[in-house]
Amino acid sequence: EHMARAMLAAVPLMAIALLAVLISGNLWYVERQERARRRVSLLTDALWVEQTLRFQLGVKEDAIARLALDSGRWAANDEALLGNARQVIASTPEMASISWLRDNGGMHLAIPSVGDRPSRDARNELIQRSLSANMRPIYGKPRAVQGERSEIDMAAPVADGSGPAVMVVATIAIDALLARHVPWWIAEKYDVRLLDMAGRILASKSRSKPSESRESHASSLDPPLPGAVLQIAPHTEPGVNTNSVLIGAIVALALLAMVSLVLAHRH
Repeated sequence: EHMARAMLAAVPLMAIALLAVLISGNLWYVERQERARRRVSLLTDALWVEQTLRFQLGVKEDAIARLALDSGRWAANDEALLGNARQVIASTPEMASISWLRDNGGMHLAIPSVGDRPSRDARNELIQRSLSANMRPIYGKPRAVQGERSEIDMAAPVADGSGPAVMVVATIAIDALLARHVPWWIAEKYDVRLLDMAGRILASKSRSKPSESRESHASSLDPPLPGAVLQIAPHTEPGVNTNSVLIGAIVALALLAMVSLVLAHRH
């Protein structure tokens, strides 16, 4: 009889414990599925951003290649070349300037006439590299300008070397590239950054500080951008995990109910 009473008294305790385990397990499963869904969404959106940037850089490469071809045809018509360059810059605001270089690295033409441009050594390096390349544009190394801004140079050899210019160089503002081609619906969900090989931020479109603890996805943009890495991470969300709080509350209530039942049974 005593054993029967003990077993009967244990039934409510076992029911409470089982109910707490089932509810907690269900909440844990839902949270796990939500994390998996967020991860898939992160990877999908990161791939979309990467492909968009690659496509836009390809469009700019085509524009500079055509301009280099026209520079060979119209070597003696500087006004026509400048007019074409103005149209390219007007359609691609992230292109800060376009220059024509002589074979010694000197400047032949430039639009605008003043602005941030590669150094003489960088220009000579681009010319030397282009001699062993095909007609497709090549890229220089990212360089810092005006504080935290970064630019990169895209260069294409002039098709006909009979004129004074041997190369066309377009300078691209990397921060403007992100600002223009990363859409608002991505920026609302993620922090998007372009980093160099050392982890220095070349450009960003974000509203929070970098955090190593956040889940993120990184993919290389080299080629075309030398040493560039695209990093995308969800915005930091303040507060605690709701499901964890609920699981803790359920376990605490279950323990309280079980203790209350044990005390009531003893009395």
